[in-house]
Parts: sequence; C-alpha cells; structure tokens
Amino acid sequence: MPSPRCGRRANRLNKIYSCLRLYFKEGGTATLAERVRWSLDLARAIQYLHDHNVRQVDIGGRNILLDAERNIRLCDFAGSAIDDTPPTIVAQDGFRHPDDDEATAGTLRAELHALGSAIFEIMTSTCPHWREEAEPMGRALDLMREGVYPDVGGVVLGRVIAACWRGEYASAQKVADSIAEEQERSCLGDGAE
Repeated sequence: MPSPRCGRRANRLNKIYSCLRLYFKEGGTATLAERVRWSLDLARAIQYLHDHNVRQVDIGGRNILLDAERNIRLCDFAGSAIDDTPPTIVAQDGFRHPDDDEATAGTLRAELHALGSAIFEIMTSTCPHWREEAEPMGRALDLMREGVYPDVGGVVLGRVIAACWRGEYASAQKVADSIAEEQERSCLGDGAE
C-alpha cells in the first residue's frame, strides 16, 4: 500500500495521481523532453506561488504529483509560509538550504535551493545525496553545509541546478527563463507554453 504522503489518489474525475518520487522508485520512466518540461512547469508554478506570497518550503519529488496526462502538480502545503506567517516545516535533507536561518525562515534563497534539488530529482530520478540519506540522519545536510553537492556536470539542466544551489537566481522566474533558454538552445522540447 502506498504511503499516505506519497501514494496514488483519484480525483473527482478518476484520474490517477502519484508523487514523482514514487513513480520513479517504481520504475516509471520519462523522456528527456518531459523531464525538461516538468522542470520548467515546476519553476513556473513556484513563481506563481511566490507572486501570491506563498512559499511551499518543502519542494521535492514527494510533493510533486504526476497526473494521468503526465503533467505535474504541487501538493502538501501544510506548514508552508503564507503572507507574513513563517513556515512551520523545513525541506528534507538534500533539498534543505544548508544555512539553518535561511531554511527555518523559508526564505526565497531556501526555496530556490530546494527548487534546484527538485530539478535534480526530476532530471536524474534520484534525490541529491540519496545514498547518504540512508545513513545517519543529517548526513546529506552535512555534506551540503560543507559545500559538497552532487556532480551535475553531465546532467541536463546541470548549470541551472548548480546555480540554484549557489544562490545565483533572484526568482523562480529567472530559473524558468534559464530552463527555457536551455530548452531552446538544446532542442529539448518544443518550448511551447
């Protein structure tokens, strides 16, 4: 039985949804063009939230749903930062910003760091430092605090991911713009809205 946090659910139209992490874990596949589209859609969705003064805070494959038409949707806003209310959660290790003050405040930098990790998960089907996550609690976070991130040199959208982790973007829209530029430059999809 799927976990209640990341299981299959049917909406009122009986379309099946599964979280992206579970989809990949169960052997689900995606084309490169789909992965790039999902990354672009995710960045745009995060920007939409930010435009409405919401920080999701816990961005990652367990909170990204895949619907029957292979579109992504965000879920689990419990603990999110809304308006001037601080978040009551932090992102999981591997997604969480290495600076505790950034992470607990749910800052834009923390959100964009997690967005980079989510894009990494979309593009590679694994979480950043997933092997270390099986080790004692906090190992992945410790590595990121030491500035040790997964090598993204051979990963499509690797430059975008690394720039998110380094805090080089001022908004999720800038992340989306960079993905769209990569998509156009590398013919990674049709670039359609």
